[in-house]
Amino acid sequence: MNKETLLNTEPDLKIYLKYSQPEKEKLILFLHGYPDTHRTWDVLMEELKPNYQVAAIDMRGAGSSSRPESRKSFNIRRIFKDIEVAIEYLDPKKEKSIHLVGHDWGSLIGWCFAADPICSGHISTYTGIAGPHPSLALKQMQSYANRGIFSWNIDEIMRFFKQGTMSWYFLFYQIPILPELSWTLGSVPFWHTMLEAGGVPKSDPMWDYSPKEILRSSIGPIQLHRELMQGAEIPLPNKIETPCHAIIPINDFAITPEIYENLSDHVVHFRKNFMDANHWVHREKPKEVAHLIDDFINTFDT
Repeated sequence: MNKETLLNTEPDLKIYLKYSQPEKEKLILFLHGYPDTHRTWDVLMEELKPNYQVAAIDMRGAGSSSRPESRKSFNIRRIFKDIEVAIEYLDPKKEKSIHLVGHDWGSLIGWCFAADPICSGHISTYTGIAGPHPSLALKQMQSYANRGIFSWNIDEIMRFFKQGTMSWYFLFYQIPILPELSWTLGSVPFWHTMLEAGGVPKSDPMWDYSPKEILRSSIGPIQLHRELMQGAEIPLPNKIETPCHAIIPINDFAITPEIYENLSDHVVHFRKNFMDANHWVHREKPKEVAHLIDDFINTFDT
């Protein structure tokens, strides 16, 4: 039986949390991406619930969580507090091993959490799905550009332009008002176009979301994109001690597999799994993703 609650993480800011019964010694906390809510994890949570306590939050701005208006409210370091409060609520006596899993934007944020010297102390392992560490991804892009331009390496130049073209939406979301207006006027067509591009099976309940549900996942978190580009710079990690795991869909419509190349240079204990799938790989192949997560956790948490 699942439970739910609202957690205060900042004044006037509440974070929705859904979680299973706490009898398990290991806990997996899920962070969803954009545009999404905690519901994106429903199938995966059911797959893993026999062996873990499972929990998922609505990231700030999405679903049933509060929707701050300020761009700075979506700074990744402020979002860390939401994750910490959820962990403290689920494990008040600090008796469990905590395993963080993120997808898309949740994956970017999770990588930063796992790389932070203080925040990483809250978790035992981290799995990022379809999303790299943002600063390391930028470093990888700069490497493509430098190697391509200075050595006239056409392959490197093409890698740079391929990922740059796939990331067009980051620039679109920097425009004031227009992204919000576009989602408001075209919620269902926009949503279906994204699901189609991202490989979500036509039988998936995500295709049946109402306009209200779509807008609750798409409007507020637009500020994530603006804060990443306009806000404080995210430090480049040197050595990430937390055991980390990247699940990389090779057909991802938003991110090239090559963008993850330098993660192994910065993570002490690192595993990488490529999957023949698209962006919403956890909806496309939930059993396979659950198996990879379970195997990774049990490798580093015995």
